[in-house]
Amino acid sequence: MRWKIGPLREAVEKLLVEAGFPEEHYIVKSGVDYICVMFDSKDAVDYFKGDFEYSELSEDCVYEYKQDGKRHCAYIYSW
Repeated sequence: MRWKIGPLREAVEKLLVEAGFPEEHYIVKSGVDYICVMFDSKDAVDYFKGDFEYSELSEDCVYEYKQDGKRHCAYIYSW
């Protein structure tokens, strides 16, 4: 299933809450075909990746890690 960006963002934000991340520990941005979740630490991005891999999102989406300056980013693509 290909996700539209709005519902994908909602699902990613729900996953962040279920994983126990306080809202002040991440920033979520939307692009044309991706959701970017920015964290201050690599450990947080790695922890989120584990939750992503066990979620239903992993069946339809691709996870990619990128570093942007001091931010560690999880990019979620629906392809």
